[in-house]
Amino acid sequence: MILSNSRTAGYDIARILSCILVYLSHTPGCLTQIYGSELACVYVSSINDSSLVMFFMISGAFILGKPDNTRDFFRRRFKRILIPMAVFTVGYTIYEVKMGSSLYRILTRVLFEGIANQSYWFLYTLCGLYLVTPILSQWLRAASRKEVAFYLGIWLITTCFPFYNEAFGYNPYDSSVFRLITGYTGAYVAGYYIHRYIDATSRKALTMIIAFGTSAIIIPLIELYVDKGWYGLWDCNYNCVAFGIAILLLILRISGNRKSSPAVALIANLTFGMYLLNTIVNYFLSRWGLTSGLSLREGYALFFPVSLASSLIITYICSRVPILRKAVGL
Repeated sequence: MILSNSRTAGYDIARILSCILVYLSHTPGCLTQIYGSELACVYVSSINDSSLVMFFMISGAFILGKPDNTRDFFRRRFKRILIPMAVFTVGYTIYEVKMGSSLYRILTRVLFEGIANQSYWFLYTLCGLYLVTPILSQWLRAASRKEVAFYLGIWLITTCFPFYNEAFGYNPYDSSVFRLITGYTGAYVAGYYIHRYIDATSRKALTMIIAFGTSAIIIPLIELYVDKGWYGLWDCNYNCVAFGIAILLLILRISGNRKSSPAVALIANLTFGMYLLNTIVNYFLSRWGLTSGLSLREGYALFFPVSLASSLIITYICSRVPILRKAVGL
C-alpha cells in the first residue's frame, strides 16, 4: 500500500470526494424533504452522480496511454477486481436466495444481463473498460490531441441523449450496455485527456471549469421551465459529466502540485474497498433500525457518517489482514 507523499494530492482528494458523494447519494430519504424544489433536487442528484464520472475519469488518467504488455496488464488489473467480484457476488447471491429470491432468476440475470447484483455494476463496467484498454491505449498513443478532443466532443453529444426524450421518446435505460460501457468509455478517455493535456492551473482549465459548471446549471433550468420536465435520469448524462469534469479540474487547480500526505494517500487507497462495502454496511445499518423513521436531513446527520466511518474502518482492518486484502481489491 502506497503511503508516501509521492502521489498527487489532487487525484487522491478527488478519489475521496467521489467516495463521499456515493455514500451521500445512498443515504435513505427523499431529496425534496430538504431541498424542496425539483430544480434543487436535480442539482444535488447531478453532483452526487458526478462521483461516478470522476471515478472512471481518475481510472483513465492513470491507466490509459501506457505502453504496458497486454498480458501483464490483464493479469494485474483483473486480479484486483475478479476476486472482489466473486466474493461479493457469491455472498449476495446466498443472501438473496436466503431471503426468498429464485436462484434460477439470479443465474439467468447473470447470463442475459451480465450482472448478478446491481450494486456491483461498476465492477462489470471496469471489466469492460479493461478489456478495451489495450486498444484504446494504442490509439491514444498514436492519436493527436485534436483527434482525442474530437472523440470527446462526440461523446459529450451522446451524454445529452436523455434530454431528447420528449422529442423522440428515447429512454436511456433501454440501452444499459450503451450507458454502462460506451458512456463511461468517454469518461475513461476524458480522464486521460485531462491528465495528459490540461494544466489545471492554466487559464484554459479555469475556462473549462466555468463553462462546464455554468452549462450544468443552465440545462436543468431550460428542461424544467421550458420543456416542463426533467429527462436527465441517467448517471452519465451531460449534467453529471459536466459537474464531474468541473469538480475534478477545480480540485486539481486548488491542490496544484502538492503531494498527498500519508493519511490522504491511505484513505484514497481504501476507497475501492469502501465502494464494495457500501451496500452491505447500509443493509446491516437498516436491519439494526438506524434508518427507521429518519428524514433525509437526519440521514445526512446520522446514517451517512456512521455508514462512511464503518466502511472505512472495516476496509482498513481488511487491508491489514493478508487473506482479506484481495477481497476488498487491495
